[in-house]
Amino acid sequence: MRTLILSLIITLFIVNNIKAQKAGEQITYLSTQGIYQVRYWSTIDSTFHTVTLFPGNKLDLNVKAKVHSGDKDNYIYKYSITNNKNSLRELYTFSIQLESHALNVQSPNKEWEGNYIRWINAVRWVQIHSKSDTLGTLPGKKVRGTFSFVSKDIPGLVYAKASSYWGLGNTIDDGPSGEIRSEVDSLLEANKNINIKTIGAIKLPDTISPTALLDSLNSYLSFSCDTTWIDNKGICQSLQAKLKNVQKQLGKGKTKVVITSLQAFINEVEAQKGKHLTSEGYGLLYYNGEYLLKKLRE
Repeated sequence: MRTLILSLIITLFIVNNIKAQKAGEQITYLSTQGIYQVRYWSTIDSTFHTVTLFPGNKLDLNVKAKVHSGDKDNYIYKYSITNNKNSLRELYTFSIQLESHALNVQSPNKEWEGNYIRWINAVRWVQIHSKSDTLGTLPGKKVRGTFSFVSKDIPGLVYAKASSYWGLGNTIDDGPSGEIRSEVDSLLEANKNINIKTIGAIKLPDTISPTALLDSLNSYLSFSCDTTWIDNKGICQSLQAKLKNVQKQLGKGKTKVVITSLQAFINEVEAQKGKHLTSEGYGLLYYNGEYLLKKLRE
């Protein structure tokens, strides 16, 4: 009986001691480095360990997109990226979400590898080599070259995703467990990557109507005016007036007048290319206007 009581006392002491030690577990964010330090209790050697949690979204990027028509009715999409100085982490992966198949995926240089991944509907690039000790494009640096692919589908609004290396650093055991592991997993999921609105290939129905195409063109113009893709209010008003006239004439069934009005819109977009329209605004409005014009002439 005395042995049993003594055994229970020792067991309770050990359990209470572990609980006390686990109370010292914590996650600390190092704001100047953009990483987390996770202090957890290890049952392997009954002591505390500290491991680094690397979030993927501590980035501030400048992504410039361009599109131009190629041969065989294809469109060539190109992206140049700068990892701005106020980024806290290196750029490690970059992807474009697509609704259509991508061909001829090209990487900016030999340090990057890119592929179209059907099951996630994206073109994804990963930096696999580096001339420096850090894998990824450092803050304040521009990626040498451009990311590109070819698609038969016209430009639309899509999301680009970018991240630095993310995950939990190496540990001598399985890492944190219990409640703190749940916190770690939640942090990783919430800080996986950043999303950037840009242009990319979107798939349109074969039977889409001119009215639906015009609605899309109007929404793209509104988006461009609400962002910096068109930087002049007067140009926005002029383009909006032209599309309003296109819509009015389309409702009356005056196809020839619609074509003339739409051509005037396209001409103004072309004239403002590189002036008051960024490459994104131009690509979005010009090629969608041109596609609508083609449908009207069929």
